[in-house]
Amino acid sequence: MSAAFIIVFRESFEAVLIVGILSAFLSQRQEGRRAFQWLGLGVGLGLALSLFTGVILWKVQELLEGNFLDWFQVIVMVTAMALIVHMCLWMKKNARGLRGELEKGATQALEKNYASLALLAGLAVLREGFETVLFLFGSVMEAEAKRELGALALTVVAGILASLVFWYLLQKGLRLLSYKTFFRITTAFLLITAGSLLLRVCGMLIQMEVLPPMKPAVWDTSDWMSGESVISRVLIELTGYQSSPALSTVLLYLAYWVIVLILFKKSAK
Repeated sequence: MSAAFIIVFRESFEAVLIVGILSAFLSQRQEGRRAFQWLGLGVGLGLALSLFTGVILWKVQELLEGNFLDWFQVIVMVTAMALIVHMCLWMKKNARGLRGELEKGATQALEKNYASLALLAGLAVLREGFETVLFLFGSVMEAEAKRELGALALTVVAGILASLVFWYLLQKGLRLLSYKTFFRITTAFLLITAGSLLLRVCGMLIQMEVLPPMKPAVWDTSDWMSGESVISRVLIELTGYQSSPALSTVLLYLAYWVIVLILFKKSAK
């Protein structure tokens, strides 16, 4: 559940941050109550469409079986992984100018009508919500198999509440972490989480006999990383660590980190 908490916390915080910037902008311009109502409408529509996406994905997977279901789950997890990496790269590149870009977009929207403002807010929230839904889709399937849906629901709520509290504390000047440090730490965790999705995908593809294992087990650490202790359980859930991974899985995981590091190095230029 730790990976789900991190995803929900980070994505929720970004959504809250965006809405907070837009709200402050409207206050500075002394826009009337109607502008805030349209802003709230956009946020609500973004959240509703995110939930609708989750429902559609769940209904589709209920209709599928066999290889079709396996491929559907693989595609969803690969998409979630790609979106997480893209989001981290985008935030690293645009974090400094985020306020300016949002305020510029809001200014242009207000020159047209309040509906454009609602669309701006709705799309921003929808992006964060869509990424969260895609990641949680795999978590929900896993939690259902283990009969831990209640625990997952509490984790999601905890992540949302934590993001609200953290944003409130920052607004009040209690900066235990700067925005820069916060995004660096959470980005590292998100990239590790995306890597865990890759490991799950590799495991599924090997079971489907699509990906050759090359070597069944490169090492075996099941004696001390069995998941019985709290620490090992958290590490396994967060990183997707496999006690006896196949060689193809290890090579793809290493390739993932090489590609990520290259992309981040290029984005810093």
